[in-house]
Amino acid sequence: MDLKILSALIGLCGAVSNNGKTENTDRLVLEAILSKEPEDAVRRIHEEKYRISPDCASCPAPCGNTSDGDLSRWNETPESVRKQKEEVMAALERIAFVMKEAKAKAAAENLCENREPTVPDVVYRAISWLGYVSLSDEPLDFEPLKIELEEEIGREISEEKP
Repeated sequence: MDLKILSALIGLCGAVSNNGKTENTDRLVLEAILSKEPEDAVRRIHEEKYRISPDCASCPAPCGNTSDGDLSRWNETPESVRKQKEEVMAALERIAFVMKEAKAKAAAENLCENREPTVPDVVYRAISWLGYVSLSDEPLDFEPLKIELEEEIGREISEEKP
């Protein structure tokens, strides 16, 4: 996942945690995670963030809760921590891909009425956590988060089987 997209998703997660999601948020998050067009994805993420938290777009004293994540020091992070972050990002990409494929399969088989997938809370937590962790060089234990993401991927895969 592109770091510009991750940065914008961190801000969107802040808006979601404060004000909830719209009917489009989950779809947008999945599309953004898989996007190969960072500028377009970031624009759409910001549009969604300001739909959720409209006052944040023009706030004269931003609190930072919905600000894009500051990932400017990403490459300065110790390699062991950066590797763990990249593993979490890869798990986010896998879950987004699995959910996208499941939706496409269900639509092809007319199993659903073009219903949007519901993104598990762990995805939003993982994105947010990547933002918090990026503020610190102290190593944190990413294992519980990675395990939870992998378990969710397993659930998604098992649900798409007949």
